[in-house]
Amino acid sequence: MSKRYVKTRVKERFGPKIEKVNISEKSFWPRAIAAGVLLLIGTILLAHSCARYFGTQDGWQEITIESSQETNYSSEFSLQYDIGRSGVSAGVEKRNVTAVYTEALTEAYDIFNADEQGKDSANLYDLNQHPNETLTVSKELYQALETLEQYDARWIYLGPVYALSTNLFQSEDDVIASDYDPYREQSLADFYQKIADFARDPQQIQIEKKGNNQVCLKVSQEYMQFAKDNEIDQFVELSYMRNAFVCDYIADKLTEEGYTNGFVSSYEGYTRYLNREDYSYTGTIYGRNGAKTGKIADETISGMNATVVLKDFAVADLEKYRYYKYGDGTARSSYMSLSDGKDYAAIPYLYAASENSGCAEILLQLLPHYITDEWDVDAVYALSKNGIYVIYTENGKAYTNLPNNEYKESP
Repeated sequence: MSKRYVKTRVKERFGPKIEKVNISEKSFWPRAIAAGVLLLIGTILLAHSCARYFGTQDGWQEITIESSQETNYSSEFSLQYDIGRSGVSAGVEKRNVTAVYTEALTEAYDIFNADEQGKDSANLYDLNQHPNETLTVSKELYQALETLEQYDARWIYLGPVYALSTNLFQSEDDVIASDYDPYREQSLADFYQKIADFARDPQQIQIEKKGNNQVCLKVSQEYMQFAKDNEIDQFVELSYMRNAFVCDYIADKLTEEGYTNGFVSSYEGYTRYLNREDYSYTGTIYGRNGAKTGKIADETISGMNATVVLKDFAVADLEKYRYYKYGDGTARSSYMSLSDGKDYAAIPYLYAASENSGCAEILLQLLPHYITDEWDVDAVYALSKNGIYVIYTENGKAYTNLPNNEYKESP
């Protein structure tokens, strides 16, 4: 593989420069005045904090995380919560919900990360750095790996493809994008095909689970040599699947602590409803007709546990790192196929809701029907036997088998 395809990952950590300043003992009154000013500022800040925590109004609010030095996924998620409904003081409830939400976002970053070493236990980054070694992961990551195996979701083994595809999605123009597009660059297509061949074969690569949260990323000698020759350092990666697991993790943490009057969602469309009995929820359905994309309808659902959105175009700002759109309207997405490593989307927009399953289980049941060049609506509708219902859009129109659904098309 040409070295120009190698993704260079550079992580720099920045911090403030700290300088020691000596204060003269001769300047008593200026120092006393300065101390008084600081005391006043502290009093104002304390009053502001009290107002924030104890003067909160009841009703729906977006919960933002507490200030934290720990890196987390706060920029990728939103928690909407009906403060005060439980009968607890609104200020106290908001403070407690915020604390649990902050902790969950921070813990999830450590558990599901493929770019930084795990702190409390091994994560995907550690597995990639230590192939053929037994490591201890968190119980949450172990359970996620069990779920992936349950649905034979071997897309996790397309790690090198996901790493290199960021070059395409971050391209500044169509000429540059073409160099990183396997549909337009044959040498890259050949490389992606080789990765896909490895990814499909459990004899070449497999995460072996040994119990007690111990796992081993087994990689064959052939694949190890190929990785060395092509500077591959990322065998496994959740990519677009990651936030489905993170969304479930956050929701589970909140409900375990008794906070159920709201919903948590990610920027790309994973949502967990913490209370499906007492609320109905509204959302926007999008579609693509040729190169034109936009809102098609508003919908209202009730009685659902989670929803998942798959689409071949970007809506949120952060999604520009998952898609590339050529000037002629041709789109590339993150949904890579195990057949050849290229991206596919059977339908422009697919929205799924489940009565019982979480985001990850919904997603893994949808992917075999979505990452393909043939749309089989009957097969997707048949997922209703598992409690999964869908809305899909085609040629500017929407179709659904979703029960308890109120649907209003946009003018």
